[in-house]
Amino acid sequence: FIPLTPKRDLVEIKGSYNELTLKSFYEGTSYSEDYMHITLTDEEEIYDVFGKLRAVYPNVMALDFDNKRTKAVGAEALTGAVMKEKSTMELFREFFEKQTGSVLSPMQEQIMSDIIEKTTEG
Repeated sequence: FIPLTPKRDLVEIKGSYNELTLKSFYEGTSYSEDYMHITLTDEEEIYDVFGKLRAVYPNVMALDFDNKRTKAVGAEALTGAVMKEKSTMELFREFFEKQTGSVLSPMQEQIMSDIIEKTTEG
């Protein structure tokens, strides 16, 4: 057996962009050398946030967001129990509306209904 030692540690940090990019936050740490998983809590969009974070943390491996928007999306996610209560067509309608921002036309609904019927036969 040969022991494997990672080249860098993986560090997870969470906070606002301004907090995490303050020199006093990362000064004296090994963050510039470590692999980083960063979770931002900012509510507003930050232009080129990944590029800006890389200037401070060159080894950013993952970037997540924990804010009202991402929590709202999580709250809207369907659970298995809720999905079982809805028909395939109802689920598709919801999916279509979320993706396109519009409702299915009667013609689109008929086409999708035919597809669902054909794929669930037998």
